[in-house]
Amino acid sequence: MKSFVRLCLSRPITTLTIHLLLILAGILSVQQLPLSALPNFSKNRINVTIPYPNASPTQVENEVVRPLEEALATLHGLEGIESESSDGRGRVTLRFGHGSDTDAIKVEIRERLARAINDLPVEDLERIRVRDGGWGPGNETIMEARISSPGIDLSENYNLLVDRIQRPLERIDGVGQVELDGIKPLEVKIQFRKGDLEKHGLSLGGIAAVINGSNVDASIGKIRKDGKTRRLRMLNAIDEYEDLFDLPINDKGLRLGQVAIIEKVEGEMRWGRHLNHAPAISLEVSQQSGANTVNVCRKIREVVEQIQGDPQLEGIDLLVWQDQGKMIESSIGQLRDAGIVGGGLALIVLMLFLRRISATFLVGMAIPISVLTAMAALHLMEMELNTLTLLALMLGVGMLVDTAVVVVESIVRRAAMGEDPLLAATRGTMEVATPVFAATLTTMVVFLPVIISGESQFSEHLGSVGIVISLTIGASLFVSLTLVPMVSARIFGKKEVKKAAWFESFRNAYSRFLTGAIRYKWLTLVIAAAATFSVMIPFQNGFRFDLSDMDWKTNFANVSYNPVEGLDFREMEKVVTQIEGILESNREVIGEGDIYSWFSDGNAITRVYPPQELATEEYLADLRVKIGSVLPKVPGFNIKTSNGWGWGGRGGGGRSSAGTINVRLKGVSGSLLDDLAPKVSSYLLGVEGVIDSEIPGRDQVDELRLEPNEDLLARLQVSGNQVARSVSMAFAGSRLSSLRTRSNDMEINLGLVDEETDSVTELKSMKFAITDDLELPIEDLGTLVQAEAPDERKRWDRMAYANISVQLGLEDQQVVQARVEEALAQYSWPVGYSWDLGEQWSGRWRNRESFGEGMYLSVFLVYMVLACLFESMRTPLVLMLSVFLAVPGVIWFLFLQGDNLDTPAAIGTILLSGIVVNNGIVLIDQVLRRMQEGASRLDAIISGASDRLRPILITALTTILGLIPMAYATQITTGPQFTTLGKTIIGGLGTSTLLTLVVLPVVLTLTLKERRPDTGPTPSDAPEM
Repeated sequence: MKSFVRLCLSRPITTLTIHLLLILAGILSVQQLPLSALPNFSKNRINVTIPYPNASPTQVENEVVRPLEEALATLHGLEGIESESSDGRGRVTLRFGHGSDTDAIKVEIRERLARAINDLPVEDLERIRVRDGGWGPGNETIMEARISSPGIDLSENYNLLVDRIQRPLERIDGVGQVELDGIKPLEVKIQFRKGDLEKHGLSLGGIAAVINGSNVDASIGKIRKDGKTRRLRMLNAIDEYEDLFDLPINDKGLRLGQVAIIEKVEGEMRWGRHLNHAPAISLEVSQQSGANTVNVCRKIREVVEQIQGDPQLEGIDLLVWQDQGKMIESSIGQLRDAGIVGGGLALIVLMLFLRRISATFLVGMAIPISVLTAMAALHLMEMELNTLTLLALMLGVGMLVDTAVVVVESIVRRAAMGEDPLLAATRGTMEVATPVFAATLTTMVVFLPVIISGESQFSEHLGSVGIVISLTIGASLFVSLTLVPMVSARIFGKKEVKKAAWFESFRNAYSRFLTGAIRYKWLTLVIAAAATFSVMIPFQNGFRFDLSDMDWKTNFANVSYNPVEGLDFREMEKVVTQIEGILESNREVIGEGDIYSWFSDGNAITRVYPPQELATEEYLADLRVKIGSVLPKVPGFNIKTSNGWGWGGRGGGGRSSAGTINVRLKGVSGSLLDDLAPKVSSYLLGVEGVIDSEIPGRDQVDELRLEPNEDLLARLQVSGNQVARSVSMAFAGSRLSSLRTRSNDMEINLGLVDEETDSVTELKSMKFAITDDLELPIEDLGTLVQAEAPDERKRWDRMAYANISVQLGLEDQQVVQARVEEALAQYSWPVGYSWDLGEQWSGRWRNRESFGEGMYLSVFLVYMVLACLFESMRTPLVLMLSVFLAVPGVIWFLFLQGDNLDTPAAIGTILLSGIVVNNGIVLIDQVLRRMQEGASRLDAIISGASDRLRPILITALTTILGLIPMAYATQITTGPQFTTLGKTIIGGLGTSTLLTLVVLPVVLTLTLKERRPDTGPTPSDAPEM
């Protein structure tokens, strides 16, 4: 280490050239680093969605979901399966461990789907969607827009929107996918009246066979002759929509158009959107992996401007209302400003203590060089800049000056003693080279356990922060031991620098105070112990660990609709429109912002998006209260504001706010859970502190069930499937082969006219073709039974489950949660049925385990580094006292500001274990050095602590002041919020510094032995502890 310092001092041009190259590499890397809003955490979920038109949730569960679960259950790395079965659709969500290669897994999933396709009611594998899952971070959608057109039917302009909007956006470099949602291409709808079919002796099944047989375009073989191969192709396709009208459908020459109503209609959608009260189509743009989000969004905005001026789109409005590129630029700007403010405050502290502009410049010089060097390393490691890495850089700005401060202060002190500049730079740097290297290493090693493990989102958070901080302070160490002494030797002269009178007085007062503390050492230790154990008070008053995976800020206020019974999307739209009108008429209450709604069968949300510059957490919390004050009571609905979708969630906020926990019931039978869940929900309402309990997303819908006459079907030799197909074709329609015209493809749907299938009376009077020559009314086929059925079926790890959303009052959440758990434990559960608090809570326990493991390993690694530094197993134990002295500062500082120890705070706590020992390292190193110079134990402790008072205070204050903007003045638009990380380090470092300056010297008087007469001068021969 010292030879390296001498080399840099003797080769100034080489040293300067290396640093210029690092600066250049950093500048070039900044221009090429990808930018994104959110960290690219591992996507550990994959959704497999299969459409099953006209199928009930129970049918989807039995015929789609269960076979799919069996086919995918043995995937490598699979940790769990979650599934949902609803009308006409099944979805299976596969959960994998953090860090899994989901791209490779998706390939394997498609291979298994291809093998299982014969067991699934899906003819075309392409209809099955396999996508990355999850609602939270990691979503690659970078821009959202809405298309609206007052007075224009967009359903007739599907191809126009695709050709003039979707395709131009897809051609942009960096764009991965563009999705239009809320509009479907035109379909051919062929409808018959039952009387016309009977008149001509036709059946829907027979007509379907004719249409499919007349619409064939298939390869039927190959002919090989004379060394040539010719492909055989059967072409009997309908070329144009108009050809359908002339299609013969029986042997008498009857044409389809003579008995059928044939028309082009928009494909059926059972959902819709509104934006500012107008029907809207959603346009979502996703980027390619690794693309620069800011640059891609800029290109998209340029193309959008061209689209908005397209004369062919006159009357059609395209509104971009969520632009991740602008969010990133805003967040980067705030972080940049906070970093500049923090760095400026740190330089003011340096000037105040050192009283040299040159010394302040030297330390300030380390900031940009270290940051640019870290940027170059990030580029080489193919990492990206996002809110998390930028926050880590902000954190690094406060920390990276520490090594430069210690080196410069040592050089300045020696220069002030009259030493030659070169000698002062050499000796001053060598004096502190070993402790500053060890101090930097202790900060780095605390991240090593979690960077290696990566088993939870907590590990990924901490690993990303750790890599960036390690790169930054590592670069700072290099600058401090090479460039700083080289420049110091050339700018520091022998000119006497006037010492700060205030600091000399302060140091003298500190020496007197320390002497008194040592004299009354046991009283000092008792006070320190009392301060440490005082952390029990916050825990007794509501302070808690809250290591959730979901500490993400949103930029909207949400209104959820919970209908008492299942309603179709048209009825939901009516209520949504009513709420939108009320919100619009109360603009003086809710303020400005876009009002966006989404609705479907039985579900709906409305969101108010305030202007980006206003969307702070405090503003959104106040906005939710204001919206709640104007929401009306609508019969049959439970309408209320919420943080997310409004169906449970982790709840949130500080200790004074209400939260929500999810109770998950699991068992073999979904039918039994339908009866059990309402009973448990009512039971939980009796728990003290619970103000509401509901079963979200588990509504009952009216259902007519046909229970067939098995004896009749047996005599007729007809199966239940034949009856089901016949009834389904009449009432639900039948999807035929596509009509492939020269301009586009259109699906063909065949069925009876709507007015003949919209009532129970029509159903009872209708006859259905059972065989080629037999039709029977439905009442002869069986019995119609009216009943209620669930509109959704859910399964977890191949067991049925139901969620109960329990809303807590203003009482301490942890206390109420304990009561809920106790009540659930005492409930009489049927055999084979159990409960837990859902995945969010299991995620918290995973993160808590990761935090505990990371903390223990980090402290152990710091201890080992210190043991190597001091060649002692006892000295590091004294230094580890600094870690424990930081605990009361962390807990009390967070508690007094209404915060809990969340995931960012846990990251700060682990980081503290490597930071707070740095002060102790330089203090003990100087004490040992004083003893080696001949001072007595007591004099060495007092004088050594006094010598290191200035660098300890400077490094602590620069770190704390550098973090104040991050902790209090930075509001990120969206994504993870790391304010508690800054608060944790501020509170812990501040308390530990003050206590270390007093308690550590007192402990040294008990553990440090007097120097033996034959002790050598080398640091390794330090006095025995």
